[in-house]
Amino acid sequence: RVHGDSCTEQRVFERMKSAFLLTLLLGLVQYSRGLGLRSLLQDGGDGEEHPLTCDEITENLCDIKETDGWLEVRGYKLHYFVYTKADVSDATANTLPALVGLHGGPGGNHFELYTLKQQVCASEGRRKVVLYDQMGAGDSERPTQKEAPWLWTLDYYLDEFDQLASHLKLNKFYLLGHSWGGIVAQLYALRRNDPRLQGLVLASIFSDADLYVQGQDTHLLSTIPDVSRKIIRDADVTKNYDSAAYKQVTEQLMKFFTARIVPWPDCLAKAFDRLNVDIYVGMQGPSEFTIGGALAGFNTTGELHNIKVPTLITAGKFDTMTPPVLDVMHKGIKNSILKIYPHSGHMTAHDDVNLLNRDLTDFMRRHDAPHLSYTHTHTELERAKETRAQQAFLQ
Repeated sequence: RVHGDSCTEQRVFERMKSAFLLTLLLGLVQYSRGLGLRSLLQDGGDGEEHPLTCDEITENLCDIKETDGWLEVRGYKLHYFVYTKADVSDATANTLPALVGLHGGPGGNHFELYTLKQQVCASEGRRKVVLYDQMGAGDSERPTQKEAPWLWTLDYYLDEFDQLASHLKLNKFYLLGHSWGGIVAQLYALRRNDPRLQGLVLASIFSDADLYVQGQDTHLLSTIPDVSRKIIRDADVTKNYDSAAYKQVTEQLMKFFTARIVPWPDCLAKAFDRLNVDIYVGMQGPSEFTIGGALAGFNTTGELHNIKVPTLITAGKFDTMTPPVLDVMHKGIKNSILKIYPHSGHMTAHDDVNLLNRDLTDFMRRHDAPHLSYTHTHTELERAKETRAQQAFLQ
């Protein structure tokens, strides 16, 4: 330091301040690593650790009424939620086909799709939104594998949804499946030939499990350093997913490819905090980068041409669903629409909630009764611009 030189004093002060901030930041990083991902989510989305609410990140909300109920399926209770505009009659809320959301996981819960309730407002109260916690997940009953071995099979989830749709007297509906829910939605469209199904939304999902695994290696893991990639590959070979190194790598990759929004809103925190790990591992396998359990070898690609209802396929630009996976589905389902969200990882209903809701509104309006009028439509110019963006992404 040179006494009397104010410029030099200022530079010294700025360096000291920068050193202090860097030390503080490194300390916070080490602290968060020590906590581990599960403990970071234990708060369940309260106001302090997760200052954002999902209502705050969702545009154009109105006064929405939530009605919950219970349905007995195979001797166990399933929890469902119906969203309607607070100031409309039941008759008005049933004017348009309902939107039903199938959450991911397996073993996730309805909070993954909570922001889709905005479709109640977008329809001016003429459409209801139905979400539910699949059996064994969320607030629905959680029987063990010994008590309910059918929970670890694909066919059960088709029956479960069918019973819920009948219980709620849904005469017409659009079916949106996110991630694992997209597998259920595909199979429902292919196996049930249900005349009540008016349209399909396949959100961040694959039709070929092996192609999904290949995409992880060629598109996602190829973007991270060799050392980190080797940790992932070694864990898949040894089946040891409990090492501290593996956990640190996967926690970081979640920030890249799963949920990119910061800070996490409350419903996203609840979606992860209430995951049924036993069902997830039994159906998906212990690693997000390979497919094991009941989903090993899953492949409907050769059947996709049999999906005859209007279909919207969605994914994030940074999604674990890579371009080859999406391209196969888009080409396989005739006249399907593909939308890629520019800021999103896997959780598009949080990362790009308003873009997703806008496209859902536009998609359903195109296929609702043609005589109905709305206050806004998506212009052809906007559609053409987005089509060019999708093509660039797939290339």
